[in-house]
Amino acid sequence: MAGRTSGAEQILPFAPGSVQYRRFAHYPGSPTEAHDVSHLYFTRRMLLAIVAGLLVAGIGCQRTTAPTDDGKKAIRWGADEEGGLPYVAKEDGKYVGFEVDLAEALSKELGRPIEFKQYPFKDLAKGLKRGDIDIAMNGFEVTEDRKTQVRFGKPYYYYKLQLVAQSGDERFKNTKDLEGKKDLKVGTLENTAASRYLEKIGLKPILFEDQVNPYKKLAAKELDAVLLDLPIAVEVVKKNKELNEKLVFVGEPIEPGQYAIAFRKDDAKLAEQFDQALEQLIRKGELKRIYEKWGLWNDDQKQLEASLPKGTPSPLPTNLGK
Repeated sequence: MAGRTSGAEQILPFAPGSVQYRRFAHYPGSPTEAHDVSHLYFTRRMLLAIVAGLLVAGIGCQRTTAPTDDGKKAIRWGADEEGGLPYVAKEDGKYVGFEVDLAEALSKELGRPIEFKQYPFKDLAKGLKRGDIDIAMNGFEVTEDRKTQVRFGKPYYYYKLQLVAQSGDERFKNTKDLEGKKDLKVGTLENTAASRYLEKIGLKPILFEDQVNPYKKLAAKELDAVLLDLPIAVEVVKKNKELNEKLVFVGEPIEPGQYAIAFRKDDAKLAEQFDQALEQLIRKGELKRIYEKWGLWNDDQKQLEASLPKGTPSPLPTNLGK
């Protein structure tokens, strides 16, 4: 036991000579009282540390999980702006396009914000599976192979494919003139209904990631033809004076199909909410107004109203939170 110090020196967590040491170590022969004071000091410090930790944790949680202003989680909408108009494009720092207008209208009906997230068109289905996005809406055609990967909502647009060739090219009267001619260079977008159709009739399509360059290459006589959705052909060719002079629509549009919003396979609740919101837009005439604004309304779109359930429309769910 040699060299044992006094109780105050042994217990107090203060350096000898410090203010705290001088304050509490002057109790001769009273190590118990010194211990109590030291214990209170230690307890106070621990409580302050715990409270500070909880405050930091609370602030951190607010930053990462705070709800949006309306108290409902934003829906992440995946689309590829590289595809361009009439779907979605960035102009003067703002996103524009008929699907941008549609997203805004759906957001109002749902009472939830919908946020655009740039995502490569060819990877939209993968993005849903990974959880990177909540919905895919980007002229995303309903195809049998995609049905195995995602859940589709109700159609919001009925499209067809349009063949375009060089003005004065007498080789093509319609798409049947393409069948089996493997030497033809026909441009289209990757992973689309048009690319699937060209492969089905025995061609190896020239694939592009954007919808303008195929027509520019065709005008420059680097391609024999282009096959893409009619809304794309109208937007890129008919609304461009130079391309409209050099290129022509060949035959009637073919292969009718549907655009629909895609969801994860197990996201039935969100899909139902969007379906009901879309029905409301159709009944109100809002969807038709959007399509007329972008020059996309045609007789095919009458199928939208025809597909509505008969009778009184179902009210939107009151709880739209995920």
